[in-house]
Amino acid sequence: MTFADASTGFACGLNGTIVKTTDGGATWTSKYSGIPYHLFAISFANNMTGLAVGMNGTILKTSDGGETWLVKATGGLASIFSGVSFPVTDTAYVSSYYDNLLLRSTDGGESWSVTALPTNPIELKFVSGKKGYFVSEGTLVRTLDAGITWNDLFYFPDNVYSLTYVDPMHAYACGDNSLIYKTDNGGAYWSTVYIGQSGQNFNCIFFLDPDHGYSLGDYLFGLKTTNGGVKWDTITPGFYLANRLWMNSYTTGLFFKTDNGYGPPWLSRTTDGFNTSHNLITGHFNNVKAITSPTPSSCYAVGDSGLFMRSLDFGQTWNQYLIGTSVFYPLNAMSFINQDIGWVAGFHGTIAKTVNGGQTWFAQSSGTTFSVNAICFYDDLHGCAVGEGGIYLKTNDGGLHWNTLNLGTNLNLNCIYFVNSSVGYIAGNAGNILKSVDGGLTWSQMNSGITTDIKSMYFINENTGFTCGNGIYKTMDGGQSWNRVYDYYYNLNSIFFRDAMTGYACGAAGMIFMTVDGGETWLQQISGTGVDLSAICINSSNYAYAAGLYGTIIRTVDNNVGIPQTTQNDNPQLILFPNPAHNMVTIKLPVDVTEALSLNIYDMRGVNIREIVLKGTVSVDISGIRPGIYIIEAKRKNIIYRSRLVVM
Repeated sequence: MTFADASTGFACGLNGTIVKTTDGGATWTSKYSGIPYHLFAISFANNMTGLAVGMNGTILKTSDGGETWLVKATGGLASIFSGVSFPVTDTAYVSSYYDNLLLRSTDGGESWSVTALPTNPIELKFVSGKKGYFVSEGTLVRTLDAGITWNDLFYFPDNVYSLTYVDPMHAYACGDNSLIYKTDNGGAYWSTVYIGQSGQNFNCIFFLDPDHGYSLGDYLFGLKTTNGGVKWDTITPGFYLANRLWMNSYTTGLFFKTDNGYGPPWLSRTTDGFNTSHNLITGHFNNVKAITSPTPSSCYAVGDSGLFMRSLDFGQTWNQYLIGTSVFYPLNAMSFINQDIGWVAGFHGTIAKTVNGGQTWFAQSSGTTFSVNAICFYDDLHGCAVGEGGIYLKTNDGGLHWNTLNLGTNLNLNCIYFVNSSVGYIAGNAGNILKSVDGGLTWSQMNSGITTDIKSMYFINENTGFTCGNGIYKTMDGGQSWNRVYDYYYNLNSIFFRDAMTGYACGAAGMIFMTVDGGETWLQQISGTGVDLSAICINSSNYAYAAGLYGTIIRTVDNNVGIPQTTQNDNPQLILFPNPAHNMVTIKLPVDVTEALSLNIYDMRGVNIREIVLKGTVSVDISGIRPGIYIIEAKRKNIIYRSRLVVM
């Protein structure tokens, strides 16, 4: 996070996320970065010019206050950029903790020179065009010649996690064992100005001037000083494990926790010097495990702590209901046959039924204590469930009685899908797939050829279906053989098809992939989130929903081509037809204009691959462009027209 002035600030995160505030952090708007890579650091020289850096050696630059971002580097310079400092308009620095590199630009980020660093850089800070610092574990390292040479300046007694320079002479640092340090001579010597409880840490520190500052640590603990650390007053931040802090004034500031594996991320704001604070991320933090949309306007979700969520207005508002009276077990799956009648299943053999759309629930006896991972009903009486240790349950009376049947496996079973009342499929760990042709009474083992765990499956008809896990597989012969149609290194957790041609899959790090050709090719979508997604679905009105960690639920409208339209910045959209396109695409402005505009085609890395003159309507030859998703953009005065194009 960085602020160009007291009101204007920027933050970046997973999957190319960039957000901007113009009211000191009270509200934030999303800005389109054009790239899918995680961004780890952001810095602005002024309120218009800034840089953001992250994975895949990505460097982005904006010259219009974050409205548009252009890729200035990607790929070869480093694997990951972890720090950026933009002290003056023409001079910028980027660091890589993982590759021990420093990049320097003297033309505002347009070009870069590379220098090796002596150690791993943390908290890169340049206080002028040539004078800069970073900490590496417990060592402060300094350069006086724009990063050409670096020298160890000071050795702290413990690890340092945060460093704040008020001016070239005054700085503060904090770290392990609740220690806070201060320098008045540019860093040559540091004195310890606070010694706290051993074993606890200070994770972030921020000073507005040499006297006024704050530091936040573990377990709802923080400190405040108004006299340069001579005296410290205890404050209570109100949230655990803050690791980032920015103060706009003596009383107003933002503090937050990134998604570092220790609980959900959060962002909080104080306006009274931490006497009080409020969370800017509203809602619940229970992980969502499954989602379904039984009617055009309704959507249901289940997850941890017996959570059931319901929306009846296309996902605009949600009501929460708890399933159970004393022990609220995590829920993994659900199956609704209409808006009212449905079942949920989860930990410790939990199965419950509703007949009023989830407002009230009736527990059913499953006869097992194994976790149920998936459940499927094909009418109001007949259903099956599978789960941990190869457990298989079947009911013929709507769940009043569940019978346990032996499938001959002790591998975890993760998904079950019935195409109709006769033909069904089960899949699980180690590529295990079974098929039934008698409504689940008997099952036969299929030789899938898949060796990795299968997380989800979807069948378009009795013969054509898909599985996902470590990649996407397709069968066209009723499960007799499976072909890998998409390779993906991380887990894909859920797959769902709108029709025979259009489908979605979602998984780790907010990744969503789409196909519009029956699963032959898959194109990455911009989900707008970086959290792991567990479930995805599409309803008959073409509303698609995805859900995952920390109560995340996202939605898009599938506009007949499976392409969620760009909604960041609320930009007006160009008219593209056909879309998807193969050899030619026609591009038209949504309004009549007389002047010629410059139209640009960007790939998903943000690289400008084509520039065209647009005057009203233009037909573009795209036969030389590789298949994928592209952003088409035209600017007119202060208006940006933008749409997505799928090239097949």
